Amino acid sequence: MRFLGEQLNRRGFTVYAPRLPGHGATVNELAHTRRTQWVDAVTDAVAELRRRCRRVVLVGQSMGGSIVASFLENSDQAAVVSKVVLDAPMLSLGATVENAASTAMPVTGGAVPPPVIWAAEQLTTVRYGVDWAAVDYLDDTSWVTVPTLVLHGTADPRVPVAVSEELAAAEPDLVRLVTIADALHVEAWNVDPDRWSQEVVEFLS
Repeated sequence: MRFLGEQLNRRGFTVYAPRLPGHGATVNELAHTRRTQWVDAVTDAVAELRRRCRRVVLVGQSMGGSIVASFLENSDQAAVVSKVVLDAPMLSLGATVENAASTAMPVTGGAVPPPVIWAAEQLTTVRYGVDWAAVDYLDDTSWVTVPTLVLHGTADPRVPVAVSEELAAAEPDLVRLVTIADALHVEAWNVDPDRWSQEVVEFLS
């Protein structure tokens, strides 16, 4: 999101992009987002920004969306956040896995049968200790407490746009969803950079 940082800097915003420990996570790390160092890293970054800024906005892209949600749900620093921007946020690991499985087996017409998906999830729970509910931020959206802008491509093959639609439906007073037609995963800016940038800048202003 370097392009966004440059635009916001020109408008007087302070932009800080912390390097999160374990970037490029394994399945096990991904499934234990709450218990990794990510939330602590974001908490430290927010505390540092709070010493220099009047308001703090969190921006999360793809898996960064789940990190933002986890931070807001678990950190004692969550109350200092005034707004949130999410780009194709992965707010449900289960939905992401099921979406990938839906086109993984051409032999079955493009979809993995639901019993096979269920069995794979159970095996993953046993093998990696995955708590599927713990990485689902749609079953309880109480972590959304401030104005939130969500941008999502309608052709996203990795994180279905339905995830963002569900979040917007659950929190209509706080969440504004902007969909970009035909954009793939985190490529909304590539498809329509003017609209993407305008939506974000106006939301933050």
